Amino acid sequence: MPQGTEILTEPKTNSLAIASLVLGIVSLFCVFFSGIVGLVLGIIAAVQINQSGGRQKGMGLAVAGISLSLILPIIFTFLLLSLILTPKLMGASQKAKDSTLKANLVMIRSALETYQSDCGGYPSSLDGLVTAGTYHANGAATAVALPA
Repeated sequence: MPQGTEILTEPKTNSLAIASLVLGIVSLFCVFFSGIVGLVLGIIAAVQINQSGGRQKGMGLAVAGISLSLILPIIFTFLLLSLILTPKLMGASQKAKDSTLKANLVMIRSALETYQSDCGGYPSSLDGLVTAGTYHANGAATAVALPA
C-alpha cells in the first residue's frame, strides 16, 4: 500500500455502550446494582466514542443506557419514598382531625357548664334549647329566630 493511504473500515459499535443499554434495561428488575454499573459503563463508553475519532459508534446506545440507568432508579426511589411517607402524611391529617375534635368537645363542655350555672341544671333533652325570642348575653339582647 502506498504511504499515506488509509483503509476505510466500518466503525465498530462500542461494546461498553451495548452493556450500558442492557444494564439500563435490567435496572427495571435489579434497580440499584445494575443501574449504577450501567451508568458507569455508559459514561465510559461515551468518552471512548468521543475520543475514537469516528472509529467507534454507539453514542445513542451509551446515552440510552445512561438515561435508563438514571431514570429507573429515580422513579423507584420516588415510589419507595411515597410508600413510606403517605402513611405518615395521612397520620398527620388524622392528628389534625383529632385535635379539632378535642377542641370542639372542650367548647361543648364549656357551653354545658355555662348552661348549668345559668339554669341550675343540665338540659334533660335537646328540645327547647334554642327557641325563638331574645337571648340576653353580657347585657346585650340578641334576637334568635328558628329556621322554618
